[in-house]
Amino acid sequence: MSSQYYKKMLSSRGYIVYPPARSGPEAIEVAKEVKPDLIIMDINIQGEFDGVETAKRILSEFNIPIIYASGSSENETIERAKSTAAAYLLKPFTKRDLFITIDVAFAKSEMEQKLRKNEARLSTILGSIANGVLATNSDGQVEYVNDTAEFITGLLSENATGKTLKELLDLRDPQKNTPLEFFYEQVDSLKHAITIQDACLINAGGESRRVSLHISPIRTSAQNINGLVCVIFDITDQVEIATQLNTLGLALESISDGVIILEIEETTSSAKI
Repeated sequence: MSSQYYKKMLSSRGYIVYPPARSGPEAIEVAKEVKPDLIIMDINIQGEFDGVETAKRILSEFNIPIIYASGSSENETIERAKSTAAAYLLKPFTKRDLFITIDVAFAKSEMEQKLRKNEARLSTILGSIANGVLATNSDGQVEYVNDTAEFITGLLSENATGKTLKELLDLRDPQKNTPLEFFYEQVDSLKHAITIQDACLINAGGESRRVSLHISPIRTSAQNINGLVCVIFDITDQVEIATQLNTLGLALESISDGVIILEIEETTSSAKI
């Protein structure tokens, strides 16, 4: 069927249909100029690259749902189309098939946009909190690191992504300076949340920081664990203050004479003698 036939079908539903592009580069230029709400594209479009490559180039700049129309039902062709297609139409198709596919493409695009907005908002929230946050996927590989976690571990997100928590976190016993066996033994098979109240974390630069950690499974259902989230609290300053206070207390206890500590309140009035 000709493009005029499809244009007539689409126009009957109130869609504004632009003249068809004859090649990949032309389709990209039309997309840049018109910024359409939807693109219906033949996978076997003529030109230096096919419909899949054309779609990739368009989607690298614009968020436009793309429906592939093709006379081929080969698995290889469909597999190539999956990464870029909002939907797939097999020729010849009816008017009903076309409209249902368009509705599906718009619904899928809307859901994906909402998901991206939610992910961006969540990333902004996690990035702005004062504690370090790392999240892993179901294979135990880190896929998210917020700014605070980068600071505490001394690792940039791109260097941490893909590694495991065991590889990233060098945790030591604060008193013995030995590896924190409790963490290394349990983190790979964690089924319930654990809290480590006090540990030494040796960061990528060799600096030691005192931390508290809370590690929880990410559950998609009661039985299915889809990764872990690790929240790191940097307690270095609190530990140092507590140590100083303890040292002061021991020093005061060792003094045999009585000691009275007074808070002297400043006054602007003149002293009378």
